[in-house]
Amino acid sequence: WYASESWQKFRDPALYRWMLDNFTTSTRNLLQGRVWTLLTSCFSHEDAGHIFMNLLTFYFMGKPVLNMLGNSSFLALYLGGGLVSSFISSGYSIATGRNSGSHGASGAISAVLAFYATMFPRSTFLLFMIVPMPAWVCVGGLALYDLYGSLKNPHRRVDGAGHLGGFLAGFLYALRLRRGVTF
Repeated sequence: WYASESWQKFRDPALYRWMLDNFTTSTRNLLQGRVWTLLTSCFSHEDAGHIFMNLLTFYFMGKPVLNMLGNSSFLALYLGGGLVSSFISSGYSIATGRNSGSHGASGAISAVLAFYATMFPRSTFLLFMIVPMPAWVCVGGLALYDLYGSLKNPHRRVDGAGHLGGFLAGFLYALRLRRGVTF
């Protein structure tokens, strides 16, 4: 986000290019050997609105999940969700010819969101801070929205496949925990 603002303000794309090369998951980055972007993308955002929405979600979901899992397991959920999100996003990009890089923070946060909704499916979420609904309905609806968007327009700006990867990771992490398997 700061890198693109810097490019616009100072007309110097160097920082922006460096961020794209090192903090976004893309077919180009992977083919050029920058495999670390599968993980570093978990900390990048496209713009101020992107970081705001992720932080808002994290504000409400992060603390209860952290309290439930503890530091190490929470980190495993976040980073694991980010990695699964990056792998699925990369596979989707290869399959559809999508060439844009992906910021993986949303995928990692989707894992935390799906984990919470799986562990507490009947807890109430407020969609748009107004409409109350069960967690499973809200997260399921978000997943269906991302699936529809990914199928309808594979080249859209939002990486719905990455979000779906995060949802899948969080869901599977919660199911394993419910069965008594810890990480």
